[in-house]
Amino acid sequence: MTAFRFEAAFARMRASAKPSRAWIMLLAAGLVVSTSSCKEDPPVTPPAGPESSSVDIGSDYSDRVFFRLEDGSEVGRYDRSAADLLVGSDQIRINSAATARVWLTGSSDFAAITDTTAADWTWDLPPFAAADLALDDWNVGDVVVLDRGVDPDGNPIGVAKLLLESRDATGATIQWAGLGDASGSSLVVNVDADRRFVGASFDGAGSVLEVEPMASDWDMVFTTYTETFFIPDAVAYSVTGVLGQRGRTSVALDTVIGFANLDLEDAMAMSYSDDEDGIGYAWKTLDFSTFLFEVDTSMVYVVQTGSDGTYKLRFTDFYSQTGTRGVPSFQYQRLD
Repeated sequence: MTAFRFEAAFARMRASAKPSRAWIMLLAAGLVVSTSSCKEDPPVTPPAGPESSSVDIGSDYSDRVFFRLEDGSEVGRYDRSAADLLVGSDQIRINSAATARVWLTGSSDFAAITDTTAADWTWDLPPFAAADLALDDWNVGDVVVLDRGVDPDGNPIGVAKLLLESRDATGATIQWAGLGDASGSSLVVNVDADRRFVGASFDGAGSVLEVEPMASDWDMVFTTYTETFFIPDAVAYSVTGVLGQRGRTSVALDTVIGFANLDLEDAMAMSYSDDEDGIGYAWKTLDFSTFLFEVDTSMVYVVQTGSDGTYKLRFTDFYSQTGTRGVPSFQYQRLD
């Protein structure tokens, strides 16, 4: 409307042989208003404030729960005891969530392996790069013994021996049986190009499981996993925390600036790691006087998720409002 009125006034002035002082003042005012309207800056959207969320993995830590920061949504979960192996295009993992372990026997004689007397056990350990995996050196024709770990109640799941019959980027074929069996069944596990891993279960007749959401859909998984402590010898122990997705998320830690003050400039100056345990479990500690977990809110994690943004995140609790454990609560905010 401002531009239209200015143009009309200008036309009338041109039609007049001698423009009056009032017309000139109207013209000047219209020019100022019109010019300022044309150059008006677009409105600036203030950054969104922190979001709060929580994830329930069960009081017995029975579930692995996948989370996406972009919209604050849970995108998948499964029973941590469901898959004995996770098979991907370039890795095979044992079930770290159940504290599974494996013995590379050095033998190719499937029938000859009947007990674990000589077992030398190893685990998958963080940060879960290839060199940290117990089956990184598992070659076609080799027999391994898999202790499948324990269920959420602490009961042993069982022991199986496995022979790798074939392996390439499209999947694996695995012969498996109980320790007392001379021969076993073959399980063909084809990888899914849209998912990091496909699950293999050695329950019953064996099965292939779709355990993880599509890799493009999640940033973090809330889960138990196996860590090693030296007291003084190496002891594998189950911890509960958060793992990232290698190749999608990278993490930095701040303990100085604080959640309220940390901004994008701070985040861009930090050093990041793509280790899957970049967040991990150390944001909480067990108070041995109360046997309750206490959360350190001064630990602020900055999570880069590629094109989906950069976020700051801190944990605020490990218990539900009714006092049930296994319900991590956290605040997070997008910075870019």
